[in-house]
Amino acid sequence: AVMLDPVNPRASREAKNLLAYLQTLNDSDCFVTGTFDMATNSQVYDAIREQFGVEPGLYSARYTVNTGEKLLTAHANAVSAEELDEDVLAFTNVEQANEQLKLHYERGNILLVHSDSIIRNICSRILMQNRPELDSTNPERDLLAYAAWVRYQDNLIAALRQLEDAGVKAYLWRPWVEFNYHAFFGTTEESNEAFVRVFRQTVDRMKEAGLTGFLVTYSPGAASATPDRYPGNAYADVLSVTLYSENPS
Repeated sequence: AVMLDPVNPRASREAKNLLAYLQTLNDSDCFVTGTFDMATNSQVYDAIREQFGVEPGLYSARYTVNTGEKLLTAHANAVSAEELDEDVLAFTNVEQANEQLKLHYERGNILLVHSDSIIRNICSRILMQNRPELDSTNPERDLLAYAAWVRYQDNLIAALRQLEDAGVKAYLWRPWVEFNYHAFFGTTEESNEAFVRVFRQTVDRMKEAGLTGFLVTYSPGAASATPDRYPGNAYADVLSVTLYSENPS
């Protein structure tokens, strides 16, 4: 059965239609295949289209950050959010990424957007430190790290708002990509619970921002606390998994 109740109560008609389409695949032998580009061009996508003579069904791009390392260097002694420069955790390719995303949206492709790169690189040392640093319900959280995460997410919301203002009405959004891995939160039951709370708070902030095009995609890495860190059906529209292998079988 197709259900039209996305996580975001403000979801656009186009987002609901995308969710309905994806749900119809559950009872079929069909699937959608696509490609991931670094959002400066569509080189990989175009190469696949040229080789196989068909349009890949999905186009994925990532917003990137090059200044996050300042949290480890110039801002190592900062004690308040006001001491963080404006460009800390600012995305450097929003215009390029959104241009490519809009291009593929107009071609009829499904879009997948994420922005995890620099957070992945620094989270274990600054943002997580094996404690629920980002959990707003934790009175012992690192307030500077929490403020940095808030700024990072505000930057993401601004980038997605620009994407929607450009006419993109529906896309898959992957928060906390592969962050079920134990290295990021530890292996305890408390760590699992903290991850779920943080994931839910991330989604709530997106909903409160007034965006209408996103479908929340829970995208864990394979075989690593995947069910233990699932945020619940009320916080995920789409389930996916990330696999890496050099073995073609």
